[in-house]
Formats: sequence, C-alpha cells, structure tokens
Amino acid sequence: MKYFSELLFDGEKWLNDVYFEVDEKGLISKFQENSKNKVNNLGVVIPGFINCHSHSFQRAMSALAEKVHDFNSSDSFWTWREAMYDLVEKLDQKSFSIIADFVYMDMLEAGFTTVGEFHYLHKDIIESDLTLMGETIINSAFSVGIRLSLFPVLYQQGGINQELEDKQLRFNLSTDQMIKYFDEISLKVKDGNNLGLSIHSLRAVDQENMHRLVKFQKEKDCMLHIHISEQPKEVEEIKEAYKKRPVEYLFDQFEVGKKWCLIHATHVNENEVKLMAKSGCVVGICPITEANLGDGIFPLVDYLNLGGTFAIGSDSHVRVDALEELRLLEYSQRYRDLKRNRIALKEFDGSVGKTLISKTYKGGAKAVDLPVGTLKVGNYADFLVLNEKSPSVRLKRVDSLMDEIIFNSSSNIINDVYVCGIKKVSNSKHINKQKIEDQYVSILKSIS
Repeated sequence: MKYFSELLFDGEKWLNDVYFEVDEKGLISKFQENSKNKVNNLGVVIPGFINCHSHSFQRAMSALAEKVHDFNSSDSFWTWREAMYDLVEKLDQKSFSIIADFVYMDMLEAGFTTVGEFHYLHKDIIESDLTLMGETIINSAFSVGIRLSLFPVLYQQGGINQELEDKQLRFNLSTDQMIKYFDEISLKVKDGNNLGLSIHSLRAVDQENMHRLVKFQKEKDCMLHIHISEQPKEVEEIKEAYKKRPVEYLFDQFEVGKKWCLIHATHVNENEVKLMAKSGCVVGICPITEANLGDGIFPLVDYLNLGGTFAIGSDSHVRVDALEELRLLEYSQRYRDLKRNRIALKEFDGSVGKTLISKTYKGGAKAVDLPVGTLKVGNYADFLVLNEKSPSVRLKRVDSLMDEIIFNSSSNIINDVYVCGIKKVSNSKHINKQKIEDQYVSILKSIS
C-alpha cells in the first residue's frame, strides 16, 4: 500500500509532502519527505491515539449512574462500584462480546487506534474455559479492527485481608491460574497485538501473590499495569495495613520501572510524584472517568517538570473521545492551579496542544509496549486523516494546529482512521457501524 500526505505529524514534528509505503504486516516500510509522488493523497495526517486503560464492559452503564437515589447520603466512587457489580451479574459471554465490539468501534471513531484492555471479568455466567472471556476481547478487537494490548488482571480479595464479595467472584483467579492463563492466551493473541499482566490494586492482592506475579512478569518481560491511589479511602486503607502510602509502598516492595504503568495515581504526595517520575514508569490518566467518578486531579504539571511519562485512557467509557480526554487533562490542571497553559513545555515551543499530543503518543506506546504512536519506518501504519472541511485543517497553521485540534474542535475533525494501513473509519463512521450499533442496542434492551 502506498500513500501520500501533504502535511503529516509523525508524532514529534510536522512534515511536508510525505510519501510512505506499508508492508503486508501493516508496518511502514518506506518513508520519504518532500516527495513528488502524490499517490493516494490523504491530506493532513497524524498518528492514531493510544488508549492505555479500558474496562470495555463498563460502556454498557454509561450515563446510567447519574441519578441520586438516596438524598440522605452522597454518591461516590464506592456507590458507583455497586452499580457496576450489578451490571456484571447480567453479562454473559455473548453480551460481553457485543459491548466490546461497540466500545472498540467508538474508540476508532474517536481516534484511538490501540487499546490497553484491563481485563478482570474472567468468568462467564456458566462454567467455561479459563480464557474464554479473554479470547472474546481478542476476537472483538480483531473483528472491529483496533489494535489490542490485553492485560489480564489478578483480583483476589475485596480489600486488605477481606474475602471477595459474591458479586466479585467472577473476577477471581488464583496466581497459579493466572500464570496458566497467561501462557494459554498468549497463543491466541493476534499478530501486531500484545499481552501483559495486571494487578487490580494493592487492596485486591496480598503481598505474597503480588510478589509471585511480579516475579512472573519479570520472567516474561512484559508490561504490568496496576490501579493505585485512585481514592482517599484506598490511601488510608494501605497506610493502615502497610504503614506507607500506596505509591511509596509499591516502590518499597518492587523495582518499579519502565515496564510498569500506574493507573490514576490521583492522591499522591510530593515524594511519590518524584518516585514515579524518576522511575521511568508510565502514569495512566483517565480524565473523563476520573471527573465522572469524583476521583480527583493528578498533579501532572509537577510530574512533567520532573520528566515523568504519562498516557491517557477512557477507562469506564462514560464518554469515548481522545481529544476531550486531552482537553480535560489540561483544564483540570487549570482548575487546580487557577492558572492557564499548564501543560506546556519549552521543547514543544510552549504549545499546550503539541506538548499534550506528543507526550501522550510517547507514553501511550510505552504503556501498551507496541511500536505505535509515531509514524516512521518499522512502526505500525495506524493513523488519522483530518477533516479537510474543518477551518483549522484548511488553514494548516502548523504552529497552532495541535492547539486548534484539541481546544477548537470536536471528534468530527477526525475523518478517516487507518489501522495497519487499512481504512476502518470513513467519513467519521466505522465501516460496520450500523450492524455493531444495532446489536449493541438489542443487548442493552435485554439486560436493562
């Protein structure tokens, strides 16, 4: 496949008149600037975004937890979690698959071309093969056309030294089962996709089993993701049990480094910010979900100034929109600091948009451990074609175009989406949109 782009952002800088070729594996095999070979002129192109953190099934409860039922108590993350458990009890393998199809289609239309699935709904309603639900995720991603890094989750207790509740039992695997699971499902992972491991949280796995899984992760040399410090209650529970704050405890117990992705890390102190930034780990931030759940605001400005790496995720999928995640990420820092233009580094000419986009490409690629996020020889040809009807795109003001894309646009600025050089979204709509949407609506009716 051969393509030409009159203006292309390679993940780091804007380039003019770029000709590139894509091989049979979907990798960029040739890349040439200032080319006169204008075959298949795409227009303005940027890399696809990377969604580092997804719970696909939670898309089915989007906007269904926005109502107060008891005016004598306040809603919180913990009351939302009970609604999520109620949803889990209704889902079988078929409904799980159809929901995944829909949210992955949503992601592609919103500009995400790769997703990291934090997968803990391991067991079907009826007894089935250990890897059935994980294979369902793999097959959904493949059929819809999004690139996948699968992160099966170890989830063994309901809190420190607490047994799982009945509603959580479908999440449970022993550590021996997880090791077997990893080896078995690794044979099912599609070419161009990836497999890692996850610990749900410090609350959900005891010390012995955490150490066992981390040892196995080192042997496999794969990414490890973990929820951490999302809620004040979690911080207090860890402090009481282990006499340290969550991130401090994690670094005390393990050699946290480039193969780790810490999800949320919302409630951290100055020392914990330094530990994360200096370690080379990725912090996965999910601005829309964190706002929706009332989690709090990650101190990103301080973290970036120390050289930290971050990625974005749509998490619960209350809304799926890559540009809105980035916009809210910046605005949340403004709310916190009562100042403007917070996420702006000198290396990106002080542009908030260019800083956000460039940093999230780099961090996202690390989080999913795949050659994505930059368009260069040897990387996957996962890219977005911007809508030529948009005034921002028509003007082609490269000094401000990234700021315009984030702050002056909606997701319809994304016209076409390619994965492995193959078009998956055309004119802002997935190629199989009607079928996937109809099945999703039918499933929602059946479980409501």
